[in-house]
Amino acid sequence: MRRILSALVVVLALFWAAPSRAAIAFVASANEGSPDRRTVTTPTMDSTGADLLIAFVAYIESVGAFSLDPSTYFSDSKGNTWTWVNSGEIGSGTGSRGTRLAWSKPTSVGSGHTASVSNPGVDWYPSISIVAFSGSHASPYDISVGAQQADASTMSVGSINPAEDNELLIAAVVFGGTAIDSSYGTAGAPQIQEPGVASNACGHAVAWQIQTTDTTRNPQFSGGANFAASGHAAFKAAGDPPAESASRLLTLGVK
Repeated sequence: MRRILSALVVVLALFWAAPSRAAIAFVASANEGSPDRRTVTTPTMDSTGADLLIAFVAYIESVGAFSLDPSTYFSDSKGNTWTWVNSGEIGSGTGSRGTRLAWSKPTSVGSGHTASVSNPGVDWYPSISIVAFSGSHASPYDISVGAQQADASTMSVGSINPAEDNELLIAAVVFGGTAIDSSYGTAGAPQIQEPGVASNACGHAVAWQIQTTDTTRNPQFSGGANFAASGHAAFKAAGDPPAESASRLLTLGVK
């Protein structure tokens, strides 16, 4: 009898594999720096097929104490609802720099998609990025962290430990240089760099990685100047977490 049950376990294990998650995939991105220190709109992108949007706003305070809230002035041209989840801000007065991260499960995507920040009535030197992905979970947000430091030529954006395999990890940093590297990204280089616009906008860079194993990550940006503030977040892939295999489930009941 035991031999029959053991054989049955092996046969079922071959045909009853644990389900796997769908892969998150990059769809499109757009980024831009302000031409006038107060407003900015990205070039258009085609976000068709995307089910996760992530945005970063980088800025410099001109009124002090981070009284400007980017969520008040940010929008996208498709009218999606955004959730703001972290901030990295350094300083406590005029000249302080910050970055804010937001995400959206979009109700509208497609061609001609842009992101903008409106005029708060003061100079704040904004630059923005919007990145679109497909294959995300119905409730994709997992974890995020913001970091800040005194100006330096390198910056670690803060550790996060994703809850599951196959998550999207994405990070952004405010900087003052024009050529930087990151331990995320293709061949180590950030996928987006917005080096600022002639003293009208602060620079920022965005890098991401779609991991296979849920290990703790703390990427570092380097090679630039005046790194001061960053954001780092993880988002889940579609589907349920992998179940235990059939062989494991069935052998628990075999005597």
